[in-house]
Amino acid sequence: MSEFLRLLAHPCVPILGGVYVFCIYQIQYFLKKHTLDLITIALLCIGWRSQQDPKGAYAAVIQKFVIQLINHQVPVINGDGSNSRDFTYIDNVIRMNFLVLTTKSEVALNQIYNTAVGDRTTLVQLVHSLKKYLSKFDPAIANVKEIYGPNRLGDIPHSQTSIDKAVKLLNYKPSHGFESGLKNAVDWYWESFKS
Repeated sequence: MSEFLRLLAHPCVPILGGVYVFCIYQIQYFLKKHTLDLITIALLCIGWRSQQDPKGAYAAVIQKFVIQLINHQVPVINGDGSNSRDFTYIDNVIRMNFLVLTTKSEVALNQIYNTAVGDRTTLVQLVHSLKKYLSKFDPAIANVKEIYGPNRLGDIPHSQTSIDKAVKLLNYKPSHGFESGLKNAVDWYWESFKS
């Protein structure tokens, strides 16, 4: 537990990261003390969900950028745009849940699995892809220029999630990469967020 406390006390660990680490330690402790079979799914960077409030303090960057582009507002990219995330589409999360619920493998039990694509997309790539897909509805969106602001305090520059354990033990394969998931989501965004 002292390793956990040292990690949590480090000034570079954001609050949510600390909560995540705490939960992982709690799960591991529980599994050592009890005989209940348990599988945990870590949902680390679901890039887009229809139910998330795009104006909320914790709104995902994809929804924020979509609304700005639809309204011809300039999206502000924190930093130089090279920060990256392992965005995953909701269908990948549904797939992982299905695999976890239906596994018959004893080896797959009592594990923690990351749900992601296993790849990184920069914020610049994100904005360019959004402009490409939203422009089919409104060609003027292609001409909206992004600007760059300061890095967000406490933000990690890059995150990429390992899905190796899920691939090996659950035969997990993401059904959607970043581009195909975003392309699927854009139609819904247009209908839901246009003024």
